[in-house]
Amino acid sequence: MNSRSFATKNWPNLVDTEKVSRAKPVLFLHIPKTGGSSFLTALGNIFGERRVRRLRCAEEMARAQIDRIVSDEIQDIDCLVGHFPIHVFAKHLDTFRPFTILRDPVDRVMSLFRFLKRAPQSETERLELREGFGFDDFIESRVPEIYAQTRNLMCRMLCGDEEMSDPLTAAFWQPRDQGALVDQALATLRSIDFGLLEDMQSTLTLAQHFCATKFNLGEYRTNASDAPGAEWTAHNIHRIVDLNTLDVALYHQAKVLFYTRVRNVSALGQSADGTSLSVLRVQPGQKISVNDIPGRRGFQEFEPKDGFAWLAANQTALIGFFAPPKMLRLQMRLYCITECFPAEEIEVTLNGTRLTHRVEPIQRNWVSLETEAFCPNERLNVLTLNPPYVIPVRFLHPASKDDRYLAVAMAELVFLE
Repeated sequence: MNSRSFATKNWPNLVDTEKVSRAKPVLFLHIPKTGGSSFLTALGNIFGERRVRRLRCAEEMARAQIDRIVSDEIQDIDCLVGHFPIHVFAKHLDTFRPFTILRDPVDRVMSLFRFLKRAPQSETERLELREGFGFDDFIESRVPEIYAQTRNLMCRMLCGDEEMSDPLTAAFWQPRDQGALVDQALATLRSIDFGLLEDMQSTLTLAQHFCATKFNLGEYRTNASDAPGAEWTAHNIHRIVDLNTLDVALYHQAKVLFYTRVRNVSALGQSADGTSLSVLRVQPGQKISVNDIPGRRGFQEFEPKDGFAWLAANQTALIGFFAPPKMLRLQMRLYCITECFPAEEIEVTLNGTRLTHRVEPIQRNWVSLETEAFCPNERLNVLTLNPPYVIPVRFLHPASKDDRYLAVAMAELVFLE
């Protein structure tokens, strides 16, 4: 069998791991339909999207791109993300802190089906799915991209066997040693960090630990497909289980390992050493794009075209920072959902104390918000923003497919002396 284990050592002491690997970038092995897209938003809020690099190339080009990133750009990133099996990263695993998320195999395959049912016609045609395709068309597809995702995808991505990802090999279609594939995938999980979509609270606790951040990652929201429909029949569930017995075995063994780690982290607790966190270090007078703010919380994903990130609805936007202990004022450039939005009613607090502020219009929906003078702490400071209300996008644009509730987006901030 053309596979090898990536478990070069047993699961190490968590305290030692944190000390040794804290400076290493996170490698997020994004297994499709495991809630990873929403988790990426949380990672972007921790590190700042500019320091989260996504691999979007084809697999045959990925290795060269990874080599270039490791040799020339590693100092510029805190997280590397890709929909690629772990063997693609094999020679660079020691450079990163690998992390992935698993999901119940039946739920994962059903989620893929619902996702493809919502896909544009151009995408379903590319995947050779007829218009109005049903579950039988989906589960019986021999298109490699669908075939791999409906048959033990988690084992395929984690086992380290290149042939399991190559449709030109016989092993892709019919694995030779199925028991060994599960063992190899489980060995990989023992050597890296991972979470379970079904227990995101515990997963985020582990992620908070290995990302060395004090901030709660509670802004995670599952990016779910449509609710279960007629495809959820006993017959179809049986078919998925029958085609994914390796993933079922892996998932149940992984759960035991996962909850052992959760108990260990809970016993250790979280570090209160603010100096170890990935947070903003303020230089007075320097304009800072929201894209470059690490350790933030309560923001949606940065939108490069507009240069801002919306504050997430029903959450408190939070930015942690270190600054020299002298009198400063904070100026923010904000974009409001409407031209008449009452930006003057946004609640701004520093370390729990409300700051007064004034708002000046810039152009159309853009405003400048400037706070009263304040003196930051020598230790970690916490800035929060709460808009007075949010507005559904579809209320303003009925034809829009955007189902978000929005109020204010931040583009940049600057601390003034």
